[in-house]
Amino acid sequence: MFQLKKNQSLNSKKFSRRELLNKGAKLSLLTAGTLLLSQMSYLSRAMAEKAKSLIPKDFKLAKPSEPTPKALQYVEVASKAAARTDKKAFCHNCALYGVKGADKVKEFKHPKHGPVNACGMFGGEYVKSNGWCMGWNKKS
Repeated sequence: MFQLKKNQSLNSKKFSRRELLNKGAKLSLLTAGTLLLSQMSYLSRAMAEKAKSLIPKDFKLAKPSEPTPKALQYVEVASKAAARTDKKAFCHNCALYGVKGADKVKEFKHPKHGPVNACGMFGGEYVKSNGWCMGWNKKS
């Protein structure tokens, strides 16, 4: 950083304007960089809080190990389903994707699980958009 040469003080005539301007510019850049980093940190925290607020209060992700999903051979990644015959079959293009009781619900991007939506087959529990189960029915 800023160092004086041996036997040099701030009042010394050997201290050039070029050195002073150079050190001042570096200090300005360092200050601006620090401010920018602190603002980025604040914004990322604010965005994380906003994402959490978009998650429905009744959010529950269906787990393949639970009784109903297990009986329907639900998998979170469709390509891993041995019983899947239609390679274009995914939760996101199923007629039951986005159905919660009598209501239609919009897909949203969960910060941890990615795109999810309620599934009529699982009583409104949420499933991953790239998942699949035996109850898959092509969306018309």
